[in-house]
Amino acid sequence: MRKRSLALMFAAATCFVFVSCKKEKNINIDHLIGSWSIYNDDPLIVMEGSVHYTFQADKNCQISIYNALSNHDTTLYRTYIISNDHKLLTIYDGQYYSEQYNIVKLNHREMQWTNASPHDGNTDKKLIKIDDNLY
Repeated sequence: MRKRSLALMFAAATCFVFVSCKKEKNINIDHLIGSWSIYNDDPLIVMEGSVHYTFQADKNCQISIYNALSNHDTTLYRTYIISNDHKLLTIYDGQYYSEQYNIVKLNHREMQWTNASPHDGNTDKKLIKIDDNLY
């Protein structure tokens, strides 16, 4: 009986370890370079335009914003840095940062950010890679 209860406790502990281990999402920073579009998968939110980020290897970033209501395009030119662990993206407007995000997912097709500075007015973002020929 004692062996059985020890085996049962071992099995429960093993299950607990596997369940409690949080699987880290893959971040492959090599996929950052290129054009990305904000993607909204919430059916309760209607986007009235689009926002595209284009990251270049020389640490320049172009943010293109289209407002469908006013039919107005705006292009912002920024620079960016990535932290050494590839988990923090900071976008600068001159010498001051304008956006800062934790990169929680980055692969060849999809990227997800959580806002690293909650008081700056920015929100979490989900982006998809867009074909440069279409942009």
